[in-house]
This record gives sequence, structure tokens and C-alpha cells, in this order.
Amino acid sequence: DVGFDLVRVTVVGMKEANACHEIRNGLDQKGYNIPLCADMHFQPKVALKTAEAVEKIRINPGNFADGRKEDASTRVYETDDDFLRDREYIVESFAPLVETCKKYNRAMRIGTNH
Repeated sequence: DVGFDLVRVTVVGMKEANACHEIRNGLDQKGYNIPLCADMHFQPKVALKTAEAVEKIRINPGNFADGRKEDASTRVYETDDDFLRDREYIVESFAPLVETCKKYNRAMRIGTNH
């Protein structure tokens, strides 16, 4: 009742994804039209579930599909095939989120914190 413009949550697992659905339902039941924004890390399947409940998904492309906590700019690929295999994995992980966001008319922020 005090005028929030946005509720932002960090979602690290399915527990938080399910909580987003509960939060959304609770806000809707009380008549609050407040958008939810979820920060996603490392788990594409969790992002798919979360996108059903929130108005905006925030992802870092450097860690969305790949849980390795390393600086991707220092990664060395021995062959072109190694690079293409990693890139294909990222596409396969990211494309379903794009489709889910389109289906539910969700906004997406893609960026880094630096």
C-alpha cells in the first residue's frame, strides 16, 4: 500500500522459482499490479519456470547456461569445434527462455554487472 514500483528477487533454484509463483498469486489476489523482476543465475530450467510468474527476467549471458565460475574471456579453445560446441550449448539453453518470454509477454534484460 506504500507504492512499490517493482519487486526484484534473486532466483537461484526451483524453490525460489516456485516462490515467485506464490508471490505473484498473492499480489494478484490482493489486487496489486506490481511487476516482479527475477535475477537468474546458472540454471536455465529454473529460469523457464520463473518466467511464467514474473514480468521481467534478468540474466548475465556469461553465467546463464554455464555454471563454471570463471572468466570466459580467458577460456582457451583448442579447436574451432570446441568453441562451436560451447556456443551451441549456450544457444540450446538460451533459446527456450526467449520462447517462454515471448509466450508470456515477458521483458528480458541481458547484461552484466560490470
